[in-house]
Amino acid sequence: MKVYLRNELDDKGKPRRIRHHSLKTNDWVEARRKREEYLVWGQLTEPATGIEALQGDKVTVGDAIKFFFECGAADASKGRNTTIKYHQLLRTRLLPWCARQSNPIRLIKRSDEMLMVRSFFNSWKKRKNVGNNVAFETSGDLAPRTKRAMLERLRSFSAFCVENGWLKFNHAKKLKVDTADVEPKYAWTMGEYNHILETLENWTDEHGHKGTPEAIRQYA
Repeated sequence: MKVYLRNELDDKGKPRRIRHHSLKTNDWVEARRKREEYLVWGQLTEPATGIEALQGDKVTVGDAIKFFFECGAADASKGRNTTIKYHQLLRTRLLPWCARQSNPIRLIKRSDEMLMVRSFFNSWKKRKNVGNNVAFETSGDLAPRTKRAMLERLRSFSAFCVENGWLKFNHAKKLKVDTADVEPKYAWTMGEYNHILETLENWTDEHGHKGTPEAIRQYA
């Protein structure tokens, strides 16, 4: 019987076949217990925890993302809304995308492959919210401004991974967002400008009063 464990990978990052591994016991009950333990772990040794899980080349995508948020890298001087957007990029886009691959991507070091980073970048589509905060991706492309903001977050996360020694390269820096479909911006015409002034001169509050402090402020 062929046995594969999801965390026992070959040189290409694919699960390798486990052969002739001794369980070091003659007790069938103990042997079955160890077998189930290996299947749960996804490997032949107990998974590292704490600081050990963040060292070496076995750091998972999930652990890298978790540590990113634990370090406050997502919200440092940026505010709660930005942290939520990092959550949307990393936890609701990157993690599911890695799991959906024909050979699921587990280790963060795979981001040293430009093809992997570009494929994730190309997968970004609009998302539609349905009931109970469940979202699904549509076939619609993201607006250039939205995609550019997401790319900046991916660059920040990749830089964090480089700083911690998990990656050698920040390939996200090489990606660019096509801005060809961004509409040019023009200044107001004099007719539009005069219309705005006229509107503010006659601005009233909800009670129909003119000359309120808010109207004066808007006009100024």
